[in-house]
Formats: sequence, C-alpha cells, structure tokens
Amino acid sequence: MPPATPRTARLINDRSAYQLLLDRGPLTRTQLRALTGLSRPTVADLIDRLAAGGLIGRLGESGAERRGPNAALYGVLPDRAHVAGVAVDTHRIVVTRADATGRTVGTAELPVDPGADPTSQVLAALAATEHPASAAATGRPATTVGPRAGEGRAPAGARPAPAEEGRAPLTGEGRALTGARLPPAGEDRALGRRAPLGAVAVGTPGLVDPGSGAVTFAAGLPGWHGDLRSALHERLGVPVLVDNEVNLAGVAEHRIGAARGTDTFCLLSLGSGVGVAVLLGGRMHRGASGGAGEIGYLPYRPGRAPGELPDRDGPDRRSHGPQNRTGGPERPPHGLQSLIGGPALAAVAARYLPGAPPAEPIDAVRAAAETPEFLAELAELVAVAVVGLCAVLDPGTVVLGGPIGHAGGAPLAEAVAAEVAAAIPLPTQVLAGTVTGDPARRGAVITALDLLRDDLFATAPPR
Repeated sequence: MPPATPRTARLINDRSAYQLLLDRGPLTRTQLRALTGLSRPTVADLIDRLAAGGLIGRLGESGAERRGPNAALYGVLPDRAHVAGVAVDTHRIVVTRADATGRTVGTAELPVDPGADPTSQVLAALAATEHPASAAATGRPATTVGPRAGEGRAPAGARPAPAEEGRAPLTGEGRALTGARLPPAGEDRALGRRAPLGAVAVGTPGLVDPGSGAVTFAAGLPGWHGDLRSALHERLGVPVLVDNEVNLAGVAEHRIGAARGTDTFCLLSLGSGVGVAVLLGGRMHRGASGGAGEIGYLPYRPGRAPGELPDRDGPDRRSHGPQNRTGGPERPPHGLQSLIGGPALAAVAARYLPGAPPAEPIDAVRAAAETPEFLAELAELVAVAVVGLCAVLDPGTVVLGGPIGHAGGAPLAEAVAAEVAAAIPLPTQVLAGTVTGDPARRGAVITALDLLRDDLFATAPPR
C-alpha cells in the first residue's frame, strides 16, 4: 500500500479529532494532543481547519476554579448540518431529523399515497421537518412548511410523529468537513429554517438493489418501485442510501442494541412479515440482488413424509408460477411466512386467549405472549427459522426483533435458544432485541450520520 499523501493524513487526523469531540464532549488542545498522540502544531492546525469549516467551535474554558490562564474548550457544532432517517411502511412515511451529534431535532409523519410518486412523497416528508415549528415538541401539525428549491410543500396530512429518544449514540467513525457543500453556518437559521440536510437514509420494505439503490420489488407497495436513491440524490445534492428496513434495524441492533460489539450475527425480524438482516464480519450482507434474508420465501411444509417430493401439479407449483400485481412472485403457500408470519402466529395465539382475539395479528400475539404454553409453542415455531439460519450461516448470535420478537422479550429468546441447542450442534446465542421505538428509523439515522461524516472527510481527491 502506498504511503498516505499529506492531504490524506490531514483528513485522517481531522476525522479522528472530530470523533473524539463527539464521543467525549468538549476538549482542550492539550487533551486532544494526549488522546491522539499528535504534536502540538498538528493539533493546532487541525483545530483551525475544523473551526474554519464550521464543524467545531470554542464552547468555553476549562480550569475556571484554579489560578492562571484558562484553556479553551472546543466542541462539535451540532447545527452545522443535519441528517434524516426515513422509515417507510405500507401506510406511512416517518422521518427523524437529527443534528450532527445524533440528537433528534424534528420528526414528521405523512400517509403513503399509493398513486403518488415515491420520490415526491419522501421529499415532502423531509420538508415537513425543515422548520423548527415542525418539531414534534411543538405539538402543532407541520402544514405550513415552505418548500426548498426543487421540493414540494408539505401536504395537509403531514403531522409531527411521536417524540422519541433524543440522541442516537455515535459509534464508528466521524466525518470531516473538508470539501463539504454546506452554506455558511447560521445562514439557514437566519431565514427561519433548520440547518441544511447533509445526508439521508431511507428504509423501505421489499428488495433494494445493492448496487443502484433501486427498489425492485415491494409486495405491499405496488407503486414503490424505481431508482429512489438516484432521484433523491439528484434533488437534494447530498449522499443518499436506500436499504431494506430490516437491514437498517440490524444496523441499530449492531450499533446501539443487543448485538453491540458483535460483528457477525443475524437479526430475525418477526412482525406482519418475516425477514432477516445478515451481518458478516461487520458488513451487511445483502446478496446479489438485495434478497439476502428474505426467508419468508423459504419453502416449509410440515407433515410431508420423509423423502416425499412436492406434487408437480399441486399447490407447491405456485411458488414459481403466478406473478402478483407488482410483477414479483407470490410467496410460497407453504413458506416460512405461513409458519411464523403475523397472521399465522395470531391464529396460534387465538387458541390461548379467552373470547375473541384482537383484530390485529400483532395485538393478538402480544395479548397471548404472557401465557407460558403459548410462549413454548411460539418458541418451537420460531426455532425452525433460527435453526435454518444457523445451518447455513452459523452466525453464533441471533437477535429476535420486530413487534413479535419484542413482545416475547427475553423469555422467548431463552426458549428459542433451548430449542436450537436441542436441534443443531452449533453454539448459538439467541437474544431479544433491545432497540425500542422504530428500530429501522433509528438505524436510518445512524446510517445517515455515517454518510455525512464519510462525505465530509472523504480521503479521495475531489472529482
């Protein structure tokens, strides 16, 4: 590997110092020298560069309680740029806007319009978080948001989403300021707007091409197809990532949840549908076409005799035959979705509930989750999927997420672990997911922060 150029070395040093200020709070020059091991002139230069770019500023002084001159404290300026994490489901688009430190500064929610252009809908949701009046804390609908260049006004249906945790912990690397395409600090606030967006990450159901970011198939959103990533990047002019919602939930569990510190694991998301995020060696494995983890399609037909082949003219043929209205294949009628999807598990839960079960499948499972007998049967069913993951990937750790995984909690995870241990000789830790709220949206915010810092501290020369 060739030696780093002076420019690359400066960017690496700047990013290291910026991350320390994010992780530890305001620091003096002396503290930065001690933590980085850099020389006095090098630290002085990097502070000047970061301050000139508006990434850090002088936030106070240390040593006020002692005699002598006080040392200046430098810290990250949170409103230099914002990021947005977007979560899409079949009914709504929810956006969390965060400052450069990961603190939530605004949220908004819009209903999904099946007939409208997906890009326009995401842009409208982003616009609904642009002005301070749209923050969830105000309690007022974000219906008077003015448009940015190239964006539409937020529709009347826009409303603040419920407030959530204030700050997403920042792990991993920070991002540098050199070459950032951001307006001067304070310009947007003077105009009554929030700081500009520096990066956006979107979580969506369905298949997302890992190369282009195009949504190629989403069963519950027939119109939600096309190159969403490129369209948003063209309109916003900032880094944009579009990924499957379960993958982003996996990011959240890896960075701030049950799998923190574990670089190889699977997140099994159990809700209305079933899906898996696969992290191998610290990298998300998406597959050749973005379909890694779509285990709802995995055929499963209990009761067939050993060695019995499927009827070539029977219902099993439908898994490779008919197309649904979005152009993709229907899920197999005897796939894992029919075993551990929300409707299937709700039918199991109904047997353990007095009277009529709740109408929503997830509510029915939650209502029965405290029944030991139901929990035992639920563990047996979930273990079928976990054993399959272990046999193919041997991840060592499986996290149970999604509404049903969270409803079962640690008792379900322990019961599934016992089933897995009895079924396969591979040591496997089964954990309950710990990221609350909307894990996919929290993972989107974390991912957007990574994109922002990668863009600001890019070590490749400008093109």
